[in-house]
Amino acid sequence: MARSDHHHPVLPYADEASGVADTGVDEVLEDEAASTELQLLRAKVAELRVSEHRLRVQNLALRARLQQLKSGRSFERKLYVALALLPWPLFMFAAGLVSFISANH
Repeated sequence: MARSDHHHPVLPYADEASGVADTGVDEVLEDEAASTELQLLRAKVAELRVSEHRLRVQNLALRARLQQLKSGRSFERKLYVALALLPWPLFMFAAGLVSFISANH
């Protein structure tokens, strides 16, 4: 096998049966490999973009759900405080009424 082309990055090999230098086969194989690798990379990028979009949608949905839960808990806390404080004015009124009645008898 003889190598003859010094200007080309892929050196040709002589075919022993025909004596013809094989200058383009390696180049074609390299181009096909590069093309296949490029297609795989493009497919991976597309897959990652779809995954990113799905995660963004999930993130927004979770943020909305969290905000809803926070809002609901805030309302519940206010309701509990109001219910806890509601008896105090009634208790104070009843204590004042009892004190008033006791003082007048």
